[in-house]
Amino acid sequence: MAERLKGGLFMNITMNMYQSLGFAVVWLLIGRYLKDHVKFFQKYCIPAPIIGGFLFAIISLIGHNTGLVNFKFDKTLQEYWMVMFFTTVGYNAGFSVLKKGGVKVFIFLGVAISLAVLQHVVAQGVAYLIHFNPKLAVMLGSTSFTGGFGTAAAFAPLVDPDGTLGALTLAVAVPTFSSIISSIMGGPVGNGLITKYNLSPSHTNVQVKVDETGSIIKQTTEVTTVPVVDNRPFFKKLFAKHKKTEDIVKVHEEVIHTKATMLEVDNTKPSLEKTLNSEKVASSFMILVVAVGIGIFLTNHLNSLSTKTQFPIYIGTMLVAAVIRNIADATNLFKVEMEAMDTLGSVALNLFLAMALVSLELWKLVDLAVPLFIILGAQVILMYIFARFVTFNLMGRDYDAAVITSGHIGFGFAATPNAMANMGSVCEKYGYSEVAFFVVPIVGSLFIDLFNVMIISGTLTLVQ
Repeated sequence: MAERLKGGLFMNITMNMYQSLGFAVVWLLIGRYLKDHVKFFQKYCIPAPIIGGFLFAIISLIGHNTGLVNFKFDKTLQEYWMVMFFTTVGYNAGFSVLKKGGVKVFIFLGVAISLAVLQHVVAQGVAYLIHFNPKLAVMLGSTSFTGGFGTAAAFAPLVDPDGTLGALTLAVAVPTFSSIISSIMGGPVGNGLITKYNLSPSHTNVQVKVDETGSIIKQTTEVTTVPVVDNRPFFKKLFAKHKKTEDIVKVHEEVIHTKATMLEVDNTKPSLEKTLNSEKVASSFMILVVAVGIGIFLTNHLNSLSTKTQFPIYIGTMLVAAVIRNIADATNLFKVEMEAMDTLGSVALNLFLAMALVSLELWKLVDLAVPLFIILGAQVILMYIFARFVTFNLMGRDYDAAVITSGHIGFGFAATPNAMANMGSVCEKYGYSEVAFFVVPIVGSLFIDLFNVMIISGTLTLVQ
């Protein structure tokens, strides 16, 4: 509904929840088109909702500053899609997968959790020194870095309930900045470690290439030596010193990472093949809704225990989903179709981000510019030092550790697709690392979000 205000130039355009969702999806589609046609967005793994939403935010900024138009959106469905997405994160926490991953997965998970905690320590420490709002500084810790766009946008309403501090604007600006920095930093750090310590992959017959779409392909070279048919006369064959042979070279290709599809945003899954049907999607949606319903009761109960500790609405739904997933894995009484669940989560995340981004108010970022760059600078230094001296050392100081380090810079400062892109660029030059391509996606896309939400919630409680 459009309404021209009396005594001013502003025209208010107000949308209900259905119109708000439809309008957000339009900009989501525009973002997808731009991402498909602009290499910059592809290179730095900027999600389509961010591209389209940020473009509209610029239009909204112009309308606001010129006094021509003001947009108002209904955010009811925004929260709904947010809760649905984080519930699917809970379903990803199958600890049988973590156990099968072995010791390195546990070590890397501990490393990733440690970085998330330190990101908040740095954000709060620098904020204290420069007299920056400690509550808003929560957005400049693991919320925006390890968490990425989805987590940052989800916590913005908790940090800034009235929308007066600019938390949602930071939820877009900071992950966008960190996505670019992670891609610039990740490859060179991994390359530097390999060169300095003269590291090499264990399987020299396995190489990696990155195609024009950004997909990562593993190439395994198989050499078979076979005798050559000798057409010479018998006596010449008899007195021949060596039998003639030839090598037959076969190259097998396997796609180990596909560039984000229409549904994926920043939660790349380690599964290589997805087979969906209506029954799988329907059953997955039902148990998703069940976890949401029970989980909301749990969240309300947790929040009723103390007025000081207030958890986000989806904390209970994540925990319930994790319990259901692990009961399914342990008992085999029923099955959680993770391919379908991942797809539902990706849809929910896209719609949530799209709705959050169209309501972005860029004019609130101006006053935050100086402290923002100071804290961001500190986080860049932390990421480099931690990856170079902690991640690399704890993961074994070998070739796999160097590749994992470049991947950690990817998702520790942005998201899993950035991690995969970093590792792909390193392995394309030096060779394949099976350990890295197994460990990083499991931790980065399946487990760190669950632990990170708890870390952010605890930090938010301490600064309130």
